[in-house]
Amino acid sequence: MEVLEITHIVNAAIEVPNYFDEKFQYFKIRVLDEETEQIKNYFDDALKFIIDAISLGKVLVHCAWGKSRSASIVVMTLMRLYHMDFDDVYERVK
Repeated sequence: MEVLEITHIVNAAIEVPNYFDEKFQYFKIRVLDEETEQIKNYFDDALKFIIDAISLGKVLVHCAWGKSRSASIVVMTLMRLYHMDFDDVYERVK
């Protein structure tokens, strides 16, 4: 991770602990990978964390499988930061 200059991590998986608290600043999103979860409740705080983190380094966003919770956070971030519509962002992230 040092080679990639990652300084901050968004952990979007309640079941995955923050393994490297001493090396990275974390934002923990405590949601399960289920349709009934309300990940949107974390969007504003996640975006603030990511914006602040970008000014200091690079951000890794992950969940357990890397295809729904973390992708949702990345899509939301790109839509809000760059005022892009969902379809454009989805195609880039996919």
